[in-house]
Amino acid sequence: MLESLLVLLIPSVSRAIDRYCRRTFYTVAEARDYDYTTSPAIRLRDDLVSLTGITCNDDAEVDVSNLVLEPRIGPPYSRIAWKQGVGVGFTWTGTQTSALSIEGVWGYKASLPPDIALACMAWVSDIYAMSDSRGLESMSGGGVRASLRKLDEGPPPDVKGWLDHYRKPTKFGAIAA
Repeated sequence: MLESLLVLLIPSVSRAIDRYCRRTFYTVAEARDYDYTTSPAIRLRDDLVSLTGITCNDDAEVDVSNLVLEPRIGPPYSRIAWKQGVGVGFTWTGTQTSALSIEGVWGYKASLPPDIALACMAWVSDIYAMSDSRGLESMSGGGVRASLRKLDEGPPPDVKGWLDHYRKPTKFGAIAA
């Protein structure tokens, strides 16, 4: 029983952590499409661990040796910029939508940060500790009321301390509650 419950809980809590932090803590190697830009840098929607290549929709390949990943202290990287002194060389045909295909390894880091693993274990333990009360939305007694948390309500307060450092800012730079 315990093992089957953990098999169900761990992936669900892991994805809830990803949603809360607005980033993924697993890696995937793939190409992702971006719109054409005249800017000397591409702001990435997702965290990038490493860059393999960029292809424009006119099948021109960008020489990645002319690019730098930012911030320099990454990964994760959030921007791809042209090196100083190198002319911007993105090309496109037809539509500017999805004109660039960026291939690489996407995710926060190549390996899971220990704080994230601990947060996942603590959150799973929190849910497991409440499993004796399954089927109950809340319980009360002696003037005290306790409610069961749902994954979409976010992490328990003690787990947030491990996660808040990893939360990705919103588009406007603020961390949403």
